[in-house]
Amino acid sequence: MPKMLWTSGIVLALAGTVLPQSDDQIVPGERVGPVALGMSLDEVARVLGKPHRTRLERIAIVYDYKEAGTCGIVRVSFGLPPGSEAVKIEATGTGCATDKGIRVGSSGAEVVRAYGRGGNVIRNEDKTTTVDDKSLGLGFVLSATDKVIAISVRRQRK
Repeated sequence: MPKMLWTSGIVLALAGTVLPQSDDQIVPGERVGPVALGMSLDEVARVLGKPHRTRLERIAIVYDYKEAGTCGIVRVSFGLPPGSEAVKIEATGTGCATDKGIRVGSSGAEVVRAYGRGGNVIRNEDKTTTVDDKSLGLGFVLSATDKVIAISVRRQRK
């Protein structure tokens, strides 16, 4: 009987506990690994460390990293004014995937099978293609050879 009470106590204690999120998931509109949209700069720094470069863009402050963490996070954008929350996360590492199995290295055809042809498509001067589906909160950069070379997450827009 004491063993059953002890086990029941653990189950009840864990029932209200939020367990850590997987470090290898890209969740559209939410997070890349352990870095989530809405995190403060201090929270991101605790996870990724210090960025190697900071730059101001038209509507964001961008912190560049050298492929930090399991997902190879290279860029986290924060809204303006300074001190705002993370609004976009971009990764180029192969260590993370979406729930549909799309990761850096997947083909453009795999992306279309998984997510359809929705979103804004931009052909870039460097022969890459950017596909940004704001309704999903997910974006991809495809190489000239039609392979995913970067995945980004931002808030979903209806």
